[in-house]
Amino acid sequence: MRIPFVVLAALALANVLPVGASAKKPELLPTGRTIAGPGLVTVAPGANTLVLRQSSTDPLNMCITVVHVGPPGTTVGGFVRDPGMVTNGSDVSIPGDAVTACRPGSDNAYVQCTSDGPACKALWRVDQVE
Repeated sequence: MRIPFVVLAALALANVLPVGASAKKPELLPTGRTIAGPGLVTVAPGANTLVLRQSSTDPLNMCITVVHVGPPGTTVGGFVRDPGMVTNGSDVSIPGDAVTACRPGSDNAYVQCTSDGPACKALWRVDQVE
């Protein structure tokens, strides 16, 4: 059974546990389709960090989910790129919020810090989708 790509992206984002009213830290749980992560990364301002490199001769349909861990005032995101260097990404600027970016036939997944400073912290996970 083939599940539409957009439905799988929504399911990937749904596996993020929201920050509660307490001082609980955000979590990102693995799914049955997780191929990398979950992990925690610190990214320098204006930079990105490669979290998954797949063979360009065997690209995958994948989604990266990123949860903004902090600090406040920073913007963090994730993007996936195909062998032709075409990317799809998304950013979030509120700690505890999450975004998911998906692209078919991708070979790289990145976490990025698009703000000027300080460094961004994010939880990340990469899932394979059909």
